[in-house]
Amino acid sequence: IRLNQESFEYVKELETKEVNEIIENENTEGYIIIDLRGNMAYSTFYLKGSINITDYIFKNMLDNGLPFSKENKVLLVCANGEKSKIYAEYLNRKGMNVYSLKGGLVQYKLDGYSLFRKIKKLR
Repeated sequence: IRLNQESFEYVKELETKEVNEIIENENTEGYIIIDLRGNMAYSTFYLKGSINITDYIFKNMLDNGLPFSKENKVLLVCANGEKSKIYAEYLNRKGMNVYSLKGGLVQYKLDGYSLFRKIKKLR
């Protein structure tokens, strides 16, 4: 899966502010938030309400068909927004309603928004 110039018409991105409003207002109705990073990165910090499906597993899911309904709004996130943008473009071309977090979780954090942690401190 690769982006080319004509693909960009299928790319849908949400700004960090828009994503934060969705999460803060718990306005996730219809949204499935998928974090494509590795398990360790996800454990370190993640968006509230997201589920972790690594990009490798997500690609395998796509190879076997569309993993969710066309009625769902899907938000894909990754570290810098590049992988999620590629998958969003691919899925939107197939008629899905998929968004990518512009700039990824790095930009989300740089913009001052809170992320959650799973890893507990060792004693």
